[in-house]
Amino acid sequence: MKITGNDQPQKVQDLSAGQTRAKEKTGEARTGQTKEPDALLNRESLTVNRVKDAIRAEPEVRAEKVAELKAKIKNGDHKVDSHKLAENMLTSALREDIEKP
Repeated sequence: MKITGNDQPQKVQDLSAGQTRAKEKTGEARTGQTKEPDALLNRESLTVNRVKDAIRAEPEVRAEKVAELKAKIKNGDHKVDSHKLAENMLTSALREDIEKP
């Protein structure tokens, strides 16, 4: 049985009218989409592009740091703090586990 037009119960008609008004307010009735997700997507896209640009601007290898470490290793002056190294490794591993989708 199909209910159409004014044969629909009043509660169904009220819900349908409310949804139509809500869509008109957000612009969804015209475009099929709301404006808010588009604006959010544009902001996120800009942020991602800025981060990518910042990463590209950085050198892949910090030559001065590498040269400094090579000299320390060659002279026997380079000391590794094993506790700090272990802490950094664990922190990095935990962060990777937390950030996994």
